[in-house]
Amino acid sequence: PFVLDCHTGAYTNRRWRYFQWLQHFLGRQAAANIVTNDHLKELVEENGGTAVIVRDVPVIFEFMSEYPLSDGFNVAAVCSFNYDEPIAAMFEAAAQLSDTNFYFTGNPKHLSPEISELRPGNVQLTGFLSDSDYGSLLNQADVVLTLTTQNHTMLRGAWESIYQCTPVIVSDWDILRTAFDDGAVHVDNTTESIVNAIRFVQANVDELREGASKARRRRIDHWQEVKSLLIEKTR
Repeated sequence: PFVLDCHTGAYTNRRWRYFQWLQHFLGRQAAANIVTNDHLKELVEENGGTAVIVRDVPVIFEFMSEYPLSDGFNVAAVCSFNYDEPIAAMFEAAAQLSDTNFYFTGNPKHLSPEISELRPGNVQLTGFLSDSDYGSLLNQADVVLTLTTQNHTMLRGAWESIYQCTPVIVSDWDILRTAFDDGAVHVDNTTESIVNAIRFVQANVDELREGASKARRRRIDHWQEVKSLLIEKTR
């Protein structure tokens, strides 16, 4: 038996639409199809497959050293400069928050020249980080910002942050509102909404960090249940 890990893009990204027949064929043969939400679960089951929702997997980073953050309030922006990330709005929000430091992860070669011109002086492009440095950044940041304009997309960077007990700012999609119901602020991906969310976190950071800690404990317990279900499916 085998388990198929089904990313959202396999079902929603237009460039993969010609391979849907293969996705569904393999899905019917699999002992289980791992998906991140109810919408994808329905798609799998409509085509004869068995689906198990796995929104996240606990992650523990091995910290080698502290990440060199500046003094003041620090925002880690987890991104890959992909088409579904509102980078322009994030840069514009940073420009309005000159008293706040931003650290954008991901390979900057994927950042378009037009959007790059919007980057203010308080935004640092970290480049692609090692697991150790990435984990240190998430752990030490006051909040992690990670956004998507595409519905039904789970934000792994947000879960990685919650497991460090760090609050998150995520997009206001139903899937993300359900997944991140504690220690999180939801935004509509506009500049104004992002600015307001960061100001809210600045005023309530201790409460939100405690919420992230509670969410972490709940998710670790839930993972044990999901893991047992997956093991049962493959027997």
